[in-house]
Amino acid sequence: MIRIIFLLSLLSPGLVHSQVKMPTAQEMLGQALADYGKIAGTWHLNQHCSLLSQDRAKELEDSVATITIALRSEISHPNMLLQIQQSSKKVATSEPYASCGEKAKEVILGGSAHAINWAKQIKRIQSQEKG
Repeated sequence: MIRIIFLLSLLSPGLVHSQVKMPTAQEMLGQALADYGKIAGTWHLNQHCSLLSQDRAKELEDSVATITIALRSEISHPNMLLQIQQSSKKVATSEPYASCGEKAKEVILGGSAHAINWAKQIKRIQSQEKG
């Protein structure tokens, strides 16, 4: 499953790819958890603002579930994901996001695209590991 964390870190816009040194497993996990906070925040924000179509919102929800399950199997303290979810909800329900303006729309559109891509890559890796 470490392949999933590695892939997640490569997909992450937050990881600097110009580094010469390969990130450690701990660094990759840290980046994946930071990205998870953004993804969870995207879900909470869309729950609050309802800016995505019903189909896209369902796709986001399914993607967040896939990511959550994958990360839960990788971390030693699964409650950490719950704490990240709670923190992201607080951020999503405060300004400048709670008013559901352009900033919220930008976060939701970008975050949902990232979550959906991330989940597709997880599923691809999982199917390769099974087959």
